Amino acid sequence: MRGIVVVGIVVLGLMAASGCAHKPPNTDVWADAWRWTASADSLSLTAFLDLPASAVESRRSAADDHLERSRRARTHADRMKHLIAAAGLTPDDAHLWLDLARECSDVGDVDRALSCVQAAQAALPRVPGVKRADLKTELAVERAWLHRDKGQWVMAHAWADSAVSWSPNERGVLVVLGIVRASHGDVPGALNVAKDIELKHPTWFEWRWIRGMTEVARGRNQDAYHWLRDVRPERPWSKRFWCDLATVCEWLGDREEAEIYHRYALDALGLPPGTTTEIRTSVPSEDGGTLDLPLWRAYDHLPAAGSRLGWALVAADSALAWPGKPSPVWADVASVLLSVCIRINVAEHLCRERRGLIYAEMGAKELAREDFRRLVADVGYEGIKSGDALSWYGRLLLEDRRWREAAVSLRKAVAMNDTDARSWGDYGLALLMSRQDTAGEEALGRALELDPGLAAAWFNRGLARYHAQRWDEAVADLEQARSLAPDNDEILNVLQQAAQRARVDRER
Repeated sequence: MRGIVVVGIVVLGLMAASGCAHKPPNTDVWADAWRWTASADSLSLTAFLDLPASAVESRRSAADDHLERSRRARTHADRMKHLIAAAGLTPDDAHLWLDLARECSDVGDVDRALSCVQAAQAALPRVPGVKRADLKTELAVERAWLHRDKGQWVMAHAWADSAVSWSPNERGVLVVLGIVRASHGDVPGALNVAKDIELKHPTWFEWRWIRGMTEVARGRNQDAYHWLRDVRPERPWSKRFWCDLATVCEWLGDREEAEIYHRYALDALGLPPGTTTEIRTSVPSEDGGTLDLPLWRAYDHLPAAGSRLGWALVAADSALAWPGKPSPVWADVASVLLSVCIRINVAEHLCRERRGLIYAEMGAKELAREDFRRLVADVGYEGIKSGDALSWYGRLLLEDRRWREAAVSLRKAVAMNDTDARSWGDYGLALLMSRQDTAGEEALGRALELDPGLAAAWFNRGLARYHAQRWDEAVADLEQARSLAPDNDEILNVLQQAAQRARVDRER
């Protein structure tokens, strides 16, 4: 009988998994204000190419008007509005898509920037042959940088290699090739690029940048600082350079220099006044302390500049600010930024914990499992700092029927937060399935003290009492479960069996 009832316990126990108790952090939470709605005049490239010549000419004239307005715009929002309208009117303009990609990149919307680059690449056949080769290389370079920004080293490396195969001596190509190789951990390859630039162009700044990033790849942050600190970068690379130097200073625990260089990175963007808003956050340092650092957000949620780790943690807090209702916008931002930090080995365990929690809340359970498994393998259950993460991992282990492991994770979760009813209910289930019936009933009782509305806890405790042949107690619990989940046939089936056995017992 026990093997049959197990299914019922697990099914209903997991049905109740809908309200993980997150406490809103002490941080600002911003609305989704970054809008990009195509106008009624916007067309796909295919539809545009099917237009008659007169319609194309009319649309080009309208697009030129929007481009002129974008140049005169006083705000970044107005500039974007007109660029978007122009791109919708003439989607075959690859240069326009590239300009739009760079604007998106400047305010921190890397995904949208990549979409614009892809649109530009689709429009490449429309570019005259003489100019097409140069633009093809330029787009490959842009893609390499954007993938590097996302920590996607393989893609970044691939696009940098493509660019160098087309234009092996171009300065912009050599810069991205060296930096991407260093970021990808190809130290010999990066050093070769740096040495070649130093030999041929000793006055260029980038060979020192590449050398510095190879030291980062080796874990030698002090040596990286030595190579980077006296460099004066040139546009268009200055923003990324200052960000790298600021990050190295963070790792070295130097708050003042880190803030200086983060501000340099912001200034290098040249954004119109009012585009960004400054906030501050505490960033954990390698020595166990914290650094108070600035972040600059654009359009309320885009990470325009500031500490990578700080941004990742603030975005994660914002995504998880409402219990059981994660913000999809913030979750997307946070998952990207946390992934970058993990890939560059910045606070890897903390970031993996936050990312796993976000994945779990968003329903990406396999991704969450993988993060939690890696975390436990690296630091054990004791290394997980978040009770919510422990609760979710326990819940996922219950789904996998790994009862004893689930009990370990959930025991630590309730120790961290003694008032989390759902975790107590899950803990009780794990104990019951580990054949610790008394402790399991006690845990379920605690869950019901905290939240009498947990149908799963009533059902699971009722089943435990059913197995113990305490029919009247089982009926009482199952009736409560039935009242809370009236459409669940399994509750009704077990309740009827318990009630029948209770009657037989009384008639004896």
